[in-house]
Amino acid sequence: MNCSVIGLDIDKRMVYGSIKNLAHYKPNSQYHVFLSDARKLPFLNNVKSIATDPPYGRATSTYGKEIEDLLDHFFSEASNALVKGGTLAIGMLDEIPLEDIAKEHNFNLSIFEKIYIHKSLTRRVGVFVKK
Repeated sequence: MNCSVIGLDIDKRMVYGSIKNLAHYKPNSQYHVFLSDARKLPFLNNVKSIATDPPYGRATSTYGKEIEDLLDHFFSEASNALVKGGTLAIGMLDEIPLEDIAKEHNFNLSIFEKIYIHKSLTRRVGVFVKK
């Protein structure tokens, strides 16, 4: 896709695992992966797109924070990081009001799809565009 890849995670094990996977599967590619909190993104109006799959609080930790609170902070940071017209693709549980959170932070919904995983787990994948 010929894009610069920058990855971050709050969990150092995920950072190291990402670096290991990228080195194995894409040994000659350009990428930067580092330890950081998505609620404090180190970018300002210079990112074209973000793809994320935040923790749901079921099998993955939210470090004691409510999911909606994490998403509110993240969308605020994403709005600051993205250029006008930039896109944000995000996966989340079906019951979380992503559209409402996104609207509060200057995003328009572009695409929203529900994906049934199993039993009581349905995920939604949304693509939002910064106004």
